Amino acid sequence: MPTEIESIEQFQEIITQDNLTIVDFWATWCGPCQDPMAHNQAILAKNKKLWGDRVRIIGLSLDDDFFYLKAHIQSKGWSDIENYWCGNGKNRASSLLGVCGIPHA
Repeated sequence: MPTEIESIEQFQEIITQDNLTIVDFWATWCGPCQDPMAHNQAILAKNKKLWGDRVRIIGLSLDDDFFYLKAHIQSKGWSDIENYWCGNGKNRASSLLGVCGIPHA
C-alpha cells in the first residue's frame, strides 16, 4: 500500500539505493496514467525472479486523497510497484525534478 512521503529528503533516501529505480509520477484521476501503471505491474510481476531487488518501479502519486489512492491501488492489484503518496502538500519532489504534467517517468 502507499506510503506517505513528507519531505524531499525522505524521497531522496528512497530513490538512492544500489539498483535501477524508475519513478513514475501519476494520479488516480489521470486516465493516461492507468495503462503505464498496469504495464509497470505486469513487467515487475513477470520479471520478479530474474530481477530480484535489482530493479524497482516507484509509483509516486500526486492524488489529494490518500484513502482513495489506497483503494485504487488495491482494486487494480498493483502490489509489486512501490507506491508512495506525495499529494499531501509536504513534498516538492515533482517540482524539484521538473515534472510539469503526468504521466511522467
